[in-house]
Amino acid sequence: MEYCPKLILVCFMIEILIHPSVLSALCAILGAIVGAYFGNLMALSERRKRIKNLYKAFYREINTLNDYLKGWMVNLFDEFEKPSRMKISGYLEYDIGLTNSILMEMAVLGCGLSKSQRKLINNIRLKIESIKYQSEKRHSESEVNDRVYYIEKESTAYLIRHVGELIYYIDKFDKERNEFEFDLKNQTAEYVKKGIELSGVICEDAVMKDLINFSGLS
Repeated sequence: MEYCPKLILVCFMIEILIHPSVLSALCAILGAIVGAYFGNLMALSERRKRIKNLYKAFYREINTLNDYLKGWMVNLFDEFEKPSRMKISGYLEYDIGLTNSILMEMAVLGCGLSKSQRKLINNIRLKIESIKYQSEKRHSESEVNDRVYYIEKESTAYLIRHVGELIYYIDKFDKERNEFEFDLKNQTAEYVKKGIELSGVICEDAVMKDLINFSGLS
């Protein structure tokens, strides 16, 4: 009786595979592979979830700043039209530290902002510092007579100009998000007017003309 070498080899392999120690090792290897696969799936799922939550937190912080600026714009516009008053509104400190922390974590996860988005965030930081300085300067330089302040229109117009432009671009940023791009045309007066309107303020053409003159937009 002749034995087929291939059959002998197959039988030998089967005997090895069904040996308890070999079978146990194979199960352990298979378990490790399956565990690693599903572990990676879970890690990817958690990463996507974390990135999604970071974007939500980022836009929430930006909109919180925008809501504050819109509320302040109402006061600034009223102060421009009526410069004599009992008190002056001022810029309240906005903590951009949380926004910076969110951006750092996004960068670590490889989901940073586009070039235009990063440019806007840098511009926001710079403008906020300028607005804060000018707000404090406006308050210190306003004349006081019998507890009534007289606010120079130029200083209020300056703040309206920069706050309005910020509102315009933050609103544009929130709507366009990943598609955000800066406008190619430099139409600052139009951006300021739009920012005023987004704050719920009706700006007549005559008042806008005064704003342009006093803020140096012309």
